[in-house]
Amino acid sequence: MAHGQHLGLRTLLLGTPLLGDRDEGELKVAAGIDSHLLALVELLPKIYGDSEPCRQAVLEVGTVVDMTATRKCMACKRAMLLYALATEKEVCDHWKDRRSDGSADLARDLNQRVLPFLTPRFFKHSCQSPESFVMLTAMLAEMWQGEDLGNFRAAHHDRPSR
Repeated sequence: MAHGQHLGLRTLLLGTPLLGDRDEGELKVAAGIDSHLLALVELLPKIYGDSEPCRQAVLEVGTVVDMTATRKCMACKRAMLLYALATEKEVCDHWKDRRSDGSADLARDLNQRVLPFLTPRFFKHSCQSPESFVMLTAMLAEMWQGEDLGNFRAAHHDRPSR
């Protein structure tokens, strides 16, 4: 297991608790996110094969991993992790055995409810505000746990046709 990979999904997305050494904790969080993104670098060619789009995606993930652990760069790392959670089944499946720290339930909620609602909006604005994407994701997952978002199901499936 890579350094920092034992951290729960909530800690990776929200950061360390206010108590304790914040600087050391944030370095562990950065290392944890990087280890998951590096695992994504290994996963992508296994899923998509050796193609130019896959090689480009691997380069982009590597660029994010190489970013320093500043606040803005951490938002980019977290946004990349959230995007992977939204789009790659294997990333979500990685967390399914982590019931003890709540990561399994959080990963499932993000994958099935929160990220399908937010990710298209993030892309609509050319991914220009990763910090807002991460904060809104965390807020919807934590404060409105289990709530339908924007009548998501009703708006797309239950509405009568005109």
